[in-house]
Amino acid sequence: MSGELPHCWNQLSWLAIIDLANNNFFGNIPNAIVSLTNLQSLHLRKNGLSRNLPFSLKNANTLVVLHIGENKISGIIPSWIGSLVLDLAQNNFSGVIFPHSFGGFKAMVPSRSERSQLLISKYDQTCYNETLISRISNIGLSCNRLSVTKIIRDMNQLQALDLSINNFSGISALNFLSHLNLSHNKLSGKIPSGSQLQTLDTSAFFYNDGLCGFPLSDCTSKTPAQGSLHGGN
Repeated sequence: MSGELPHCWNQLSWLAIIDLANNNFFGNIPNAIVSLTNLQSLHLRKNGLSRNLPFSLKNANTLVVLHIGENKISGIIPSWIGSLVLDLAQNNFSGVIFPHSFGGFKAMVPSRSERSQLLISKYDQTCYNETLISRISNIGLSCNRLSVTKIIRDMNQLQALDLSINNFSGISALNFLSHLNLSHNKLSGKIPSGSQLQTLDTSAFFYNDGLCGFPLSDCTSKTPAQGSLHGGN
């Protein structure tokens, strides 16, 4: 299917799940679709959607899951969106991600109810009330225009982090990662000696012109910017 998403959703208020992924829709996400009173799960991945996220998302009280990866959506990622289970990868988002942005991603960890253990896959039977920030093990934010300030300081279970193709100029607390991709950013300075960063493959740092030190070339031919890349807590 192709074309712009229609705006006439008012007669479909009973819809709980909308899956229009893997099509050729373009234009913006209409306010009407996220204003459906029973909508719990919206899948728009792999289309050509653009412009900013509709502000009406903030008032989508029943929405639990929002998958909009692989589009052309731009603008700043709003902090209140952390109440949803999200897929935002491969868009044109920009702006700064602060340590406690998105309300701690409270939506993305299922909680234990008094009667049973609830699962994320059951959209209509899941309740969420835990903070995810310290339990995240994998993050992919590649192919956006994001920058960062100490984003992962509290993520003590983080194992894999892909921040490639963004505008990151400073990263801190990168210990205990088994996979890291920082390529195609604006990092500079010397890679800290004796840090886990030095055990990574050189491809993790490609296309950061101001970066030097093992496993990249030495810094003798450059005057590195200090403090732009840290390996400690």
